Amino acid sequence: LPHLFVPLRTMLVLPQRLQVYVIVSCIMGSIIISHHLLFNHYPRGEIWVVNFDPQTGAEIQKKRPAIVIDTDIVAQTNTLPLRVVVPITTASNRYKGIFWMIPILKSSINGLKSDSFADASQIKSISEQRFESKIGLIEPAILNEIVIAVTLYIGYSPKI
Repeated sequence: LPHLFVPLRTMLVLPQRLQVYVIVSCIMGSIIISHHLLFNHYPRGEIWVVNFDPQTGAEIQKKRPAIVIDTDIVAQTNTLPLRVVVPITTASNRYKGIFWMIPILKSSINGLKSDSFADASQIKSISEQRFESKIGLIEPAILNEIVIAVTLYIGYSPKI
């Protein structure tokens, strides 16, 4: 059996970024239980200023906000210091009605300086070294819209 990660946050009061996992492994018939204290530097839903330079062609460029969208458990079990982000660009009328451009109104929660759009067409896996400073959190409903836009953009269609 592969490792089974069981979050203990529901049983323990822990800071938001500190998570304890019990890892249950089955090795040659023996069950091994251990716990790991994990610190997640860039949790899902946080908005960070990210340095996208150098870029090539029409790729998103310069320092700009981006939303972390990969799940925390994936980031914690990944052996590479990478996170999946969706960049944010300043609002423009030309983006209205494009399904992969998700509008985000500035707020004290998200820390954006102006109304903006999350550009799901520019989803990227980037090095944690590109992260510069946290500016806020995306509202959960908007995060869900962004994830749906990414799903539609890549053409995923679940077979039911």
